Amino acid sequence: MRSSPQHLVLCDAINSGKSSAVLALTRRLLAQGRSLGGFITPAFLEAGRKTGQDFIAIDRHSLRAPIPFMRKHPFDGAFSWMHRYFNPRVFTLATELSTDVEGFILDELGPLELL
Repeated sequence: MRSSPQHLVLCDAINSGKSSAVLALTRRLLAQGRSLGGFITPAFLEAGRKTGQDFIAIDRHSLRAPIPFMRKHPFDGAFSWMHRYFNPRVFTLATELSTDVEGFILDELGPLELL
């Protein structure tokens, strides 16, 4: 029998390192053999400045390679919304994430980060 789900909610200011902390925790849990699903959206930096977000899918026992999620500048295949450019492939990948896992990580992109 499975135990009751546990939830961890990590909240802090924009650019405070939440996604980096979630990525570090995810790597630690995967190294312990945990089965995880979900995604992480770390900052994408150009010349030391945040110009977007990447998307890293968590696939049961490993992290997939990062792909572009959101950028301030146009890129191949992206659509524009709220003065930002998004990779439509990310939304398809998000629907294919494993959910029959021990834990599910959801690193969301907040609306203030789009301004």
